[in-house]
Amino acid sequence: MPKLVASLSGALCALLLTGCGSWSGMFDECEGDNGSGRIASFELVDVSGALIPLTPPRYHPDTVKLYYLGPTGRVAQPFSSQIPVIRRDGPPVYDVDHEDTYLLYLNRADQDTITFRYRLFKDDCQNPDLDGIRIFFNGRDLFSGPRGVNIGTLQFRKR
Repeated sequence: MPKLVASLSGALCALLLTGCGSWSGMFDECEGDNGSGRIASFELVDVSGALIPLTPPRYHPDTVKLYYLGPTGRVAQPFSSQIPVIRRDGPPVYDVDHEDTYLLYLNRADQDTITFRYRLFKDDCQNPDLDGIRIFFNGRDLFSGPRGVNIGTLQFRKR
């Protein structure tokens, strides 16, 4: 009888392990992933690397704006230190070079250009992700990343 109980408990254990494996396959890793795109955060720093706050006396909150320079002209964005890297103006277009340009308007005498270049590919969840990322600030190459890289927070150095 003890051998039968041991055999049954071993078979039951194997059955449970097999069942757990198939249960884990029932949960979709992509569930909830809507492919909302990548975001790049930024901060302005001076030549020494010290943070430049976007506050008075240097900048007034009412003048600080971010514009998307798209095919239909300059479009104001709600100001934020986060920029969408994958724009959602239409369906994603794969295997072509994309370039999105933004104007960071701090005041009449202080304006900067932020340019993103990239190609799109489909990630494991069939959502758009970035390949061959290049980010420029006032024409200076600040970032170059491989496929699917996390951009993080960029430091835009003001001279």
